[in-house]
Amino acid sequence: MVNKKAVTDYLNFLKSSQCVSDKYIAHWQIFFDDKAIQLKKDKIQSDIPEDFDFDFVLITQEPDVVLNQISHAKFKTISANNSVALIGVSWPGKDSMKYEFEMYKTNKGWQIAYISTPNFD
Repeated sequence: MVNKKAVTDYLNFLKSSQCVSDKYIAHWQIFFDDKAIQLKKDKIQSDIPEDFDFDFVLITQEPDVVLNQISHAKFKTISANNSVALIGVSWPGKDSMKYEFEMYKTNKGWQIAYISTPNFD
């Protein structure tokens, strides 16, 4: 089952950073709500339910690999206007993670609305 209080606490923690938008939080709320329904209907086939085996923000099973290299991240503006931007984030190296951050300008400043990677989306 999905622990709804833990989900609420997790999403509130992410929101408290002010780096993510309400749209980002809503995306993950829908994800957890859908998974809660699915887990009630279908029996778990392994010890970890499908789609729960990775860090949700960094979209990886090895978040430490990303975080340990954060100072080497390279940012590139893919497209931008006064209210929307798509930012590419990558690290040097052949097998490094790559991200695209969809960002919107809100009354709180620029906030992440969606994060994608070539391996997840």
